[in-house]
Amino acid sequence: MQLDYVLLDSGNQKKWERFGNNTIIRPEVRAVWQPRLTEWSASAEARQQEKGAYVWHQEVSWKEPWLIKMDQLCFELHLSQAKNIGIFPEQIKNWQWLSHVIQNSPKPNPRVLNLFAYTGAATLVAASAGAEVCHVDASKSTLRWASKNALLSQLDNQSIRWIADDAMQFLKREIKRGVFYDGIILDPPPVGHGPKGIFTFKNNVEQLLGLCKQALAPKPLFFLFNCYAMNYTHAMAKELVASVFQQEKFKSAELFIQEECRKKQISCSVYVRSQLDLG
Repeated sequence: MQLDYVLLDSGNQKKWERFGNNTIIRPEVRAVWQPRLTEWSASAEARQQEKGAYVWHQEVSWKEPWLIKMDQLCFELHLSQAKNIGIFPEQIKNWQWLSHVIQNSPKPNPRVLNLFAYTGAATLVAASAGAEVCHVDASKSTLRWASKNALLSQLDNQSIRWIADDAMQFLKREIKRGVFYDGIILDPPPVGHGPKGIFTFKNNVEQLLGLCKQALAPKPLFFLFNCYAMNYTHAMAKELVASVFQQEKFKSAELFIQEECRKKQISCSVYVRSQLDLG
């Protein structure tokens, strides 16, 4: 699985990246070293304002539509005030694992739930591997974005349910209805705003994990938990998941992106995952 992405350079708390047909510069607090090059030239640069939002300064070299490909999948990207653009390249390791697990599933067309599903990269990976996917995100605009990515990837006729809902409330209803999933992808933000209130990782993640445990089928295929909480190591995240599921059959690691010409790595998130025999 190949993503059309390159980390060109990093340093002085910034990173210079190429996503498909555009290059961008974004703040990156973890890039505390000196950059390799003295000058960067990009199609757009994100600069933080006093109130915390980011303003993008675009150059004449900017190209629309902004597309990025990953094998047969295609994603449209956009500049946002949060400096996110619609895809997180470090997640390719999780996507590769997810595709492998589903393709080698003993059960055909496993039922997969993707929570806090954002613009649908994991959803499209799972669907293209043969899963029936339920994609849940509280943002209707993000849901439309994900649906367009499915269309661009020629997966619009695949078995994907698009649900605009609060993740925890959706889980509670599915459990009550007796609907269970062979695999769950969980990627909660540090803070999320939904129709039923505010989700905070610190206060709500343990309850959320407990609901996921209840929503998994008796002999599930996998569980994948991604964590962007700044103060969590992968060992801490693993202990959290293991304590809720009351078993130790989990693996955890750090996800990072690496420069094209140096071995400099920027830490991005941690994951906890388990394959088969979670019951």
